[in-house]
Parts: sequence; C-alpha cells; structure tokens
Amino acid sequence: NYPTWLTTVIILLIWTFNKYLLSNKTTYLTLSGIILGIFVLFRPNALILYIPIICFIIYKQKTYPRKTFQSILIYTLVVLLTILPVFIRNYIVSREFFLISCFGGVNAYIGNNPYSTGDSPNIPQINDLCGLDNWSCFNYRYLVAGLGIKQKGTPFSFTEASNFFYQKAIQFWKDQPYKALQLTFKKFLLFWGPHIVSDGKVIQCEIEDTILKYLPGFSLLLCLFLFSLLCLLFKLFPKPSKTELELLWFLVSFAIFYSLSVIPFFVSERYRFPLIPSMALFSSSVLNKLLVNNQLPNIKNKFKITLLLIISVIISHVSIVSYTPNKSRYLYHKALAHVYYADLETAKNTIEEAIKLN
Repeated sequence: NYPTWLTTVIILLIWTFNKYLLSNKTTYLTLSGIILGIFVLFRPNALILYIPIICFIIYKQKTYPRKTFQSILIYTLVVLLTILPVFIRNYIVSREFFLISCFGGVNAYIGNNPYSTGDSPNIPQINDLCGLDNWSCFNYRYLVAGLGIKQKGTPFSFTEASNFFYQKAIQFWKDQPYKALQLTFKKFLLFWGPHIVSDGKVIQCEIEDTILKYLPGFSLLLCLFLFSLLCLLFKLFPKPSKTELELLWFLVSFAIFYSLSVIPFFVSERYRFPLIPSMALFSSSVLNKLLVNNQLPNIKNKFKITLLLIISVIISHVSIVSYTPNKSRYLYHKALAHVYYADLETAKNTIEEAIKLN
C-alpha cells in the first residue's frame, strides 16, 4: 500500500517547499528536508531531488552567500538525520555500510546488459552468474551468496554483489556504447509513453477485467502536462508572478529529475507514479491561468493553443517503441491465486491457457 503513503508524502514535500519559496522561512525548509528524507526511505532514487531543491535554495538566496550556505547545510543535515536510523539499522543487521538499499547494482545491471529489453526485471544468464534460476527481493541474499560462490568461491557481501553488478553494467556501456544508448532511448520512450509497463504483476492485463480500464491513465496526464508546459514556454497567458513561476518550474524540475533517477535502470509502471502529484499540480495551475485569461478569444492565440494541444495528444498517445504485456505471466500469477484459494480445477485450466501462449 506504499503508493498511498508516498503520494501523501510527495504532496507534503511540494507544499512545504512552496511555503519556503513564498516565505523564505527556515522552518518550512527544515520540514521539507524531513519529508524528502521520508520520501527517500520509500524510494532511494528520490535522493536525486536534492539537486533541484539545492539549486532553488541557491537561486532564492543568491544575494546572501552566508544565508545560502546555512540553508544548504540545514537542509542536508535534516535529510541525512531522517535517513540515519535506517543507515544504522542496516549496519547492525548486515555489518555493512550502505545508505538505504543494496539493490542499486542489480537494478543497474538489469537495465544495462546486452540482453536487456529495458522493461523486464529478468536477469539474463542468472543461473550462470549465481546458480539460481529465479530471484526476488525476498531471496536476494541467496543470489548474493550464490554470486560470490560462483565468482570467487566464497559468498559475497551485499556491497560486493552490488559493486559486481555495477561493474558489469559499466562494462556493457564501454563495450557496446551505441547499443547502450539505443536501450536508454527506448527506456526514455517507454517511461514517457502510453504503455503500462509491467514489473512482476502484469498490470495492463489486470485492469482489463476491472472498472480501472474506464478511468483516465498516464497518457491523459502526460498530455495535459506537455500542453501546459508548451503554453508556459510560449507565454500564452499573462506572465505569472515571480513566486508562482518559481513553484511551476519546481514542479517541472521535480518530474524531470525524478524520471532521470529511473531511466538509467529499468522501466516499470510503478516507478513513474510518484510523478503524478507534481504533473497534476503543474497542469492544473497552468490550465487554470489559461482558462481565466481574457486574451483567450484572440484568434492567433486560439490557433496556437489548438496546435499545441494536437501536438501534445500525439506525443502522449503515440509510441514509436513497441511493448506487449506478457499475458502468459499474468495467467501464471492468476493460477497461483486460484491455488491459494484451493480452486485447483480453475488453476489447472488457467495454467494450460498460459502454456498455450508461452
């Protein structure tokens, strides 16, 4: 259920930082740092948001160098102190130093290897590497131990395993830079595209049997976000106040930087839902200004707005990369659910259907 918590945390992060931009008060900056720390505990890659936040602090305090240094120091310490209990707990449990998660290396390798499609959590040649035919976060320690035994004869530590996978991902970029760039571009298009990319559970197949298929998806939000961004860039409504403009660009930078923390690894629908609050708030703010703009009846503006809307619809709903949900995997998980509820006949029929597909 972490999406519910995380959506709340993201809205609070945007609200507290906006209050800081409006008031320049250290209290709101401190609260924002605490909330970013909590966000990072849910999704470690969210630490990348520290970069745009610091840039906004520098911009806000640019005429007061000493105040800038103090604000950056306070924000940095607050974020680190929020993460510290987990860092300590990790050391107590593993006797190793890693900030929050030890999955960074394996996730990097999944999305950066000669066999990667950029949209699947599978590890190629996993049996050759680790002596396992499958893995998950629940049995990751066995993958780490098996990797060490296969590679050097004794079990790896979590840090050694992560470094091993990072090195293999980097080696892929060194050996096949053109293919690596192609793969990264594909991941970019999948992340900012209409497809619902599965990770484990095949979400696209799941929603086809529910009311969710009638609800608006990411494509509509992306369309509104792109359209709003283009209207802002082409100044199709009265210029916002300085503080409004700061918040709007913060929301845009939030979405862009967060996407940059995912695309280098591998793409999945669940990795992009943290964008929803920032994209929705940005779009609603710009669209509101556009709708109340008295200059809207102007023919020239109407033409520009219509053209930008058409461009946004095309970009957000048409993808130049293909993606097909793995229905066989979906049916496999569905069969497991039937087994759990002792409906063995239905489970058997579902598995046979999955086998026919793949």
